[in-house]
Amino acid sequence: MPVRLRHAPSVACREISPCHPAGDHVHLSADRETALRVGGRRGVPVVLVVDAAGMHATGHPFYRSANGVWLADHVPPAFLR
Repeated sequence: MPVRLRHAPSVACREISPCHPAGDHVHLSADRETALRVGGRRGVPVVLVVDAAGMHATGHPFYRSANGVWLADHVPPAFLR
């Protein structure tokens, strides 16, 4: 289930994981404009800032899909800004 605006404050206390059983990764955007455009396809977007450099420095892997989407296995709450 995508994050809805009313749920955004509680997300900071939880890990972000793939949002449906078929999903293997969390999809990330490289910039705010892309996040707003992609998120807006399913209603009002909520943009959460991820400390990707901090995640990478502590060993969390990132992947890049064939179509250029950044992916992560999950995003721990400590890396949400």
